This record gives sequence, C-alpha cells and structure tokens, in this order.
Amino acid sequence: MIKPSRVGTSAAISSEALVVLGAGRPKRGGTHSALQDAGAGSRVLDWLLQAFSGNELEVQFVGGYQLEAVSQRYPDFRYIENPDWEKTGAAASLLRADLLELQSLFVSYSDILYRREAVSALSGSDAPITVAVDSYWKDRYRGRPIEDITDCEKVNLANETITRLGVSIEPDLADAEFIGLVRFSADGIVALRQLCDSEAAVLARENLSGLIEWLRVRGVSVKAVDIAGRWAELNEPRDLAHFVLGTKAQTLARLRSLVRHSQIEDQVTVTVAEWQFDPGVILERIQTTFANPL
Repeated sequence: MIKPSRVGTSAAISSEALVVLGAGRPKRGGTHSALQDAGAGSRVLDWLLQAFSGNELEVQFVGGYQLEAVSQRYPDFRYIENPDWEKTGAAASLLRADLLELQSLFVSYSDILYRREAVSALSGSDAPITVAVDSYWKDRYRGRPIEDITDCEKVNLANETITRLGVSIEPDLADAEFIGLVRFSADGIVALRQLCDSEAAVLARENLSGLIEWLRVRGVSVKAVDIAGRWAELNEPRDLAHFVLGTKAQTLARLRSLVRHSQIEDQVTVTVAEWQFDPGVILERIQTTFANPL
C-alpha cells in the first residue's frame, strides 16, 4: 500500500489541489502513461508539473496500474489508490480524492500534455466548473481511424457555456473536444463532494466528462476555455511531436534567443483561418513589422 505524502515541507493543508487521474493502463505499451518519454528528456508527468509551476498546491495522484513505479519516481505526491481500477472509470478515481477544505481543484488525466497558459486560463474563470476544450480538434483526427473521433470526449457550446459533454455526442454535431483538464471552484467542489456521498456507485464506470455532465444536467454551470490545439495526447505520436517541437514558426521563435553563430530574422505568423477572415489586417501587420527594412 502506498503511504500518502504531501508536496513541500509545511504541515498545513493547501486550499488548492491538483488531482492527477492515473489509475488505468496505457493504450499502448506497458509503461505507465505518466512515466513515458514525452521528448526533450522529460516524462509526461514532468510536462504536467511544469504547467502548474508557480502554483502553491497539493498534488494527489489517484492510481492503480503501476502505482508503485509512479510513487518511486515522484515521492512527494499524495497517493490514493483505486483498488477497483480495472473495472471502474476516471469518475470513480476522482471521487476517491480528498476534497476536504479545498477552495480550488484542478483535475487532469495523466496521459495528456499542455502548457502553463492552459492552467492560467482555467484559473481566470470564476465558474463552478471550467473545462479545457479544443476547437481545432478535428485537425487532430485527420488520417486516423473513425473509432478515434467517435470515442473521444466531445462538447457542445453556446459561446463559452457548455451545453453537453460526453462520448455519445455525434462528431458532426460536436463543437470541440474535452481534453481531460478541468478546474472546480469552491461551489463546484461542494457539488462534487455531494456526489461522493450519494452517487459514487452510479458513476463508477463514467469517464471525467460523464461525471461533469452529471453535474451540469443537475444545475451546475460549466464554462469552457478554448486552448485551440495547444495540447497533446500521449497515444497519438503526431500530436505529441507537434506539441513538443511546435510548428516551424514556433521552433524558430524559440531558437532565436539561443543561436550565437547565425541570425533568425523577424517573422509574421498567421493561420489560414486568420487570412481567410481578413487578409487586409494580415497585410497591414506585415507592413508594420517590416516598415524599416535594412
């Protein structure tokens, strides 16, 4: 049995926590998803922790599969075991987390990667529940089996308000994909704790979006933050490579301050959608950037 531990040296319980849901087996390979190589010499869980750097919070890891291996690599987490991990879903794992005395709670799948900007965007919301969604989601599924897009967790939106979540949404009717990252404010945590007391058995096999949908249809407001493709899922190699390396323009921007024996010139980067929406604005931006050529 894993003994729980807390991040930091203070005995006080943080009012903010991150719950990492990592009980299940990986979709590919035998190594736990959180421990797999994500490029640049880092594991998936290292990327996740980097996204939350600067936040004073307790990290709770709810696990099952290879829990000992995760705890040996990251001994400062608080570990909670889901003994029924082989026959339950992410909802059952979340409802085992310690939610007492929390005012803010982040919940994340353990097999996804995102950056600090996603966490900051969620932190800026005052809704009871705020989920990270990807409106560029269909680009990720080009060339992949139809089962992948059918089985992913999808959302319907009315502006920034979630009107439906779940796998059962038809792809043609979905507005975005739920990436597996969510923040509960104090009111959202109250609603979540009520589920722990009353509906834990009913929700045992649900994924995270199913649990949130359960709360939404019972009156809890759920908002969305669109991270527009700036994330990756471990089980899709192209996704992962694009996230870590970035586009050519992003790579050049990151290298600009590092190169010493060559020079990377100024650039203007635009998306196809931006050009189609208003090419005049793009041309003006280019003219402004290069107004004083050498």
